[in-house]
Amino acid sequence: MFSALKKSIIQLFDKRVRKVLLQVLACTAVIYAALFWFLWKFLAETELFSTGWLESISDFLGGALVFILSLIFFPSVAIIVIGLFLEPIIVAVEAKHYPDLPPPRTQPIIETIISTVKFALSAILVNIIMLPFLLIPFFNLIIFYSFNGYLFSREYFELVALRRIDAKTVKKLRKKYKFYLLSGGVVIVFLMTIPFVNIIAPVIATAFMVHLFEKIAFSFRE
Repeated sequence: MFSALKKSIIQLFDKRVRKVLLQVLACTAVIYAALFWFLWKFLAETELFSTGWLESISDFLGGALVFILSLIFFPSVAIIVIGLFLEPIIVAVEAKHYPDLPPPRTQPIIETIISTVKFALSAILVNIIMLPFLLIPFFNLIIFYSFNGYLFSREYFELVALRRIDAKTVKKLRKKYKFYLLSGGVVIVFLMTIPFVNIIAPVIATAFMVHLFEKIAFSFRE
């Protein structure tokens, strides 16, 4: 798995990925800034105390909370961006590491868009439900990475796998290799919660899942 991650990071320097990476960087930065501004605006306009110094403290803590919340929700929102640039990234990875693969199956773009939007909304809802549990030390990390690791492993695997195999087979493989994929999902979520790294994480995550899928698919094709 770490070999797959290393290959995915190196792939960032591939000229076929650099153009896509710049587009992803621009879109992701705009979304992150908008998410940060929305949360800051909401908290800044919420007056909790009538006493000045207490309100100043609450504003300071609110700023820290905005930063934390933006990190929590960023992975859920970032999946929408990568859905727009999925194909060229996968093509570049396959061309470099799996040149003997046959052409992918025809997949309508609307199928990808619906899938990514559906996932993003589900992930945001799950993270909202998890918010109270995130206040519990140590337990919050287990909850956050477990739930988001599952969601991201499922979504990225399906986005990559559906280019090659039908939905029924995708579901069967996802269940068979659920723990392997879950560990990959945790890696993806970890990357997306590191400031600055999270901006390029969707590209790394896509390439990373291509390698994980091909490792699984090799035994399947045999």
